[in-house]
Formats: sequence, structure tokens, C-alpha cells
Amino acid sequence: VKLDDFASDWKDVVHDKEAKESSQIVIESEEDSRLVELIDTLADTHREVLVLHYFNNLDLTQIADVIKIPVGTVKSRLFHARKHLAKAIEGDEKITKKTT
Repeated sequence: VKLDDFASDWKDVVHDKEAKESSQIVIESEEDSRLVELIDTLADTHREVLVLHYFNNLDLTQIADVIKIPVGTVKSRLFHARKHLAKAIEGDEKITKKTT
């Protein structure tokens, strides 16, 4: 699953970026890049359900069908993915605050 596929309508994204100040675009771009890096640190099974749910907008049943696992397993993996990602983001923010 590629994170590049999450933008459903690229025209809206381009239009929104044109309307913003360039400094805001740079900040958002850096934040997006860092989020992708943090998502990449997740276990493959956690990253897979997270990307399918939040970036590909699949519901839990659809994810279960796509990767051929029970819905309960999808729920569990998504729970743990969010938990690990939240810890990674929190740790990243602490590091950023110390270096600035």
C-alpha cells in the first residue's frame, strides 16, 4: 500500500496549496513528510491497516476482505497502530522541542 495514493482529488490539493502562503506550504510539507516517516516505523501489519483505513478510506469490513483476516483482527491492529503512532509522534515532538 502506497501512501502516495491517499489524495483522492489532486486538483483540490493543488488549489488549496495555491491559496496558502508559501511558508505555510513548507511547514505542512515537512509535517507530512515526518508523519510518513513515523508511519513507516510501524510494523507492516499495523501500517497496512492504518493506511487502508485512513488514507484509502476503507471501513473495517473492507479491510478484512482485502487482506483476508477477521474484522476483530483489523480492529486490534488498527488500535495498536494508532497507539504506536501516537507514542512516536509524542516522542518526535519532545525531540523537536529540545532541539529548537
